[in-house]
Amino acid sequence: MSLQLHGIEGFKSMSRIQSAFQNGKALVAFLTVGDPTKEATIRSVLLMEQAGVDLIQLGIPFSDPTAEETQIQESNLRALRNGMTVDEVFAVIKEIREKSNVPLLLYSYLNPVFHYGYERFFSRCGELSVDAVEIADLPFEEKEEVSLVAKKNEVDIISVIASSKQKRIAQIAKEATGFLHIIPAINAYTGIALERELEKIMVWIRKETKIPAIVDLDIRIPEQAKLAAWVADGAFVLCPYIALDAWENGQADGKILQYMANMKNTLQEC
Repeated sequence: MSLQLHGIEGFKSMSRIQSAFQNGKALVAFLTVGDPTKEATIRSVLLMEQAGVDLIQLGIPFSDPTAEETQIQESNLRALRNGMTVDEVFAVIKEIREKSNVPLLLYSYLNPVFHYGYERFFSRCGELSVDAVEIADLPFEEKEEVSLVAKKNEVDIISVIASSKQKRIAQIAKEATGFLHIIPAINAYTGIALERELEKIMVWIRKETKIPAIVDLDIRIPEQAKLAAWVADGAFVLCPYIALDAWENGQADGKILQYMANMKNTLQEC
């Protein structure tokens, strides 16, 4: 990954993440590693890339994923029962990298990263060309120690905006790398109100940074993806439930390809 800078400080011009946004709105898909199996995860990633997914985020299974909805929690527990560890996650990524150069992002809680060791964890990410890491429960005020180790290994730390306050959004956006992950309070806003809220957030972000911003609305259908992409630079799709259903019914190739291709085609209309 190149560290050449242009525009604003910290903007990585030629990384795989940035290149994913060069041809319109980006589609980001999330999978839990090891659910339903290690082999299924590898195959799902390759199918998603084939369908046009621009970035793929792989979740490291954790026993207490408190920030997640029920289906993601269940996905974590299934993967743990399958013996998935951090080392096994890296083994999956190694196999993926033998077949694919798609941008890969890791999603984790701080506990697995801390116990693995920051230096060891991010060094392994660098070796396997993991492009970025998002840590769900890492407070913004405490991210510097992790960010320094990540930067040394050319790995972005993805920042999350879950606030509707301008000062907080500006603070997070100013120091963001890779892309910004926007998680709006969807229970507080619906319809036009939600669209206006997202537009307001994007205006505040653009005052501080030019890096891409992805909206996460618990997207399940193309119409939700379109709403997210009209306002921001792409959409974030949770896939464990569709992947599990596809694998359990022996229809993984067809279902995953069709589902993700429909999402990508919808984004291209934006």
